[in-house]
Amino acid sequence: MIQSAVAMKRIIQRKTVLDAPITSIGLDLTNNCTLKCDYCFRGEKNKQKLTWQVGTRAIDFLMRYSQSQKNLKVSLFGGEPLMEFGLIKKLVPYAEQKAAYYSKKIHFTTTTNCVLVNDEIIRFFRRHQMKFHTSIDGGPESNDKHRCFPDGTGTSAIIEPKIKKILEYWPDTVARGTLSNDIVHRWMDDTLYLVNLGYKNIAVLPIAECNWTEQQWRCMKGQLRMISNFYIERFRAAKPIYFEPIDHALRSIAKSSRPKTHCGAGAAYVAVKTDGTIYPCSGFDPRSTFGGATDINWAKKWRLGSVFGGIDQEKRKIFLNLDSVSQTKADCENCLAVHMCGNPCIAVNWSCLRDIYKPHPNQCRFYDMYFREALRIHYILESQKNVPFMRRLHSRNGARQNFL
Repeated sequence: MIQSAVAMKRIIQRKTVLDAPITSIGLDLTNNCTLKCDYCFRGEKNKQKLTWQVGTRAIDFLMRYSQSQKNLKVSLFGGEPLMEFGLIKKLVPYAEQKAAYYSKKIHFTTTTNCVLVNDEIIRFFRRHQMKFHTSIDGGPESNDKHRCFPDGTGTSAIIEPKIKKILEYWPDTVARGTLSNDIVHRWMDDTLYLVNLGYKNIAVLPIAECNWTEQQWRCMKGQLRMISNFYIERFRAAKPIYFEPIDHALRSIAKSSRPKTHCGAGAAYVAVKTDGTIYPCSGFDPRSTFGGATDINWAKKWRLGSVFGGIDQEKRKIFLNLDSVSQTKADCENCLAVHMCGNPCIAVNWSCLRDIYKPHPNQCRFYDMYFREALRIHYILESQKNVPFMRRLHSRNGARQNFL
């Protein structure tokens, strides 16, 4: 009887679709791109793009599945979404009108390589209160090693002046970079470059799927120590920056328990592809190259539906009820960073290990490294009663308050 009561309690506590509105979508505008980055997880590019019909149905889908929620978010992806700026100019006003009709507010962000950014695009983004999420790996030597045009030409010289213009109007814009094992020795230099370029929010994160050697791990540890020293000095000078790995770890220090949920893929957030199909996130798209190879059978397992037919709620329940505490298959009890991790990227887990509950071991090693540095930073700045640090760490929203 006791076991039955416990089982019944768990059933009652499991979330249903009524408990979990979808408030955010990633919308692919095109499968094409202006660049040919050699580490891109989106696979081979093609000319397939979002149509007006699919785009408007995606917005209608969000209005319906957001239920009573008032604040909604649409993240425009690609390929390079600004290749379809003509569609953006029509789709954003349509979404705003729809949101107003339902007494909701809709916010747009765009992940871009910045190549196509111009004055017209900036004016449009300002008028509609949209935001940029910029892709850049660091200085020219690092950025141009992987982020190239199809002819192999680097992009730094073209995007630098465009980024400066973006930062002029959106000073909290994130520098989202990819740290591969062949440029890890420049991580500190690249951080300084981004700060000197004008960024205050930096999220340059290592690739878990790389074959990191022990020498590269030692190099990463040394680079992270230099970055954390720089982080401390910025706070001492009352000019703090946001460095996502460290700030993420610092937020976890103040927590009384480990996260029980994952990133939200398939729950509050879903990805809509150019043909209208829906996945938990872009990493579950069978055309992605997480793990080094595509697998069309992913579609059968992870396709959640379409903007035309709606969501398969039975499949979605996997993500609604993913419990990072009880289901994660890792040695969490002996991990210092246990309060930091809510099961790192489940798409990487699946593509590399074929198990969404089993974190990639490199992810665990990254988090342990971040957390150790954060503990040191926390001890130094809190013992010095650094005002900007204490304000950030103990504010209601924590260190993430301006990291958008």
